[in-house]
Amino acid sequence: PAPCGVVLSSGRRRIGLKKIACLLIYLTAICFAAFADSEYSLDPVIDSIIGVSALGVYIPSVLIDGEPGTPMPSDEINPLDSLLIFPYGKAMDDISTVGVFAALLLPVVSVIDHIGNVNDLLTYGVMYAEAFLLTAGTKDLLKAAVTRYRPYTYAGPIPSGEEDDYFNSFPSGHTAYACLGASFLLS
Repeated sequence: PAPCGVVLSSGRRRIGLKKIACLLIYLTAICFAAFADSEYSLDPVIDSIIGVSALGVYIPSVLIDGEPGTPMPSDEINPLDSLLIFPYGKAMDDISTVGVFAALLLPVVSVIDHIGNVNDLLTYGVMYAEAFLLTAGTKDLLKAAVTRYRPYTYAGPIPSGEEDDYFNSFPSGHTAYACLGASFLLS
């Protein structure tokens, strides 16, 4: 397959997905760091900057799709990863997906005692939307830039319905969303 990248309109230069992903994540991290000391309250200027930055990471992640590259020969997989190679299990996939959605809903617990306060609900909602967009965008950009085959691809054929996802195991979306939900709940 052709190398991953985005061709500029001139058609002369190819920018690698890794460079695009790193640049977007880096710029957003700088933006977020600039406002790290802000209070947990809405500020139209700060939240506009953070929201636009989060969208700036999320929108390209939807538009850019990685390519599968060449799989690593199974005899070259490091010993620790070799221990974790199992065939695909639909039941485990479904259980972990339900767990992720539950983790994403955990922050609702943090607003139960604020149900009557519309300002608090709006503040938490905007903050959570910004955090979700940044998490989803960062995860998807990294998945497009890094080809890492899922362990089940070495244990048998790629299951039906997983053809678009078998080379996208890093970073883990389940872990990213579980950490988002848990960290938002605890902050």
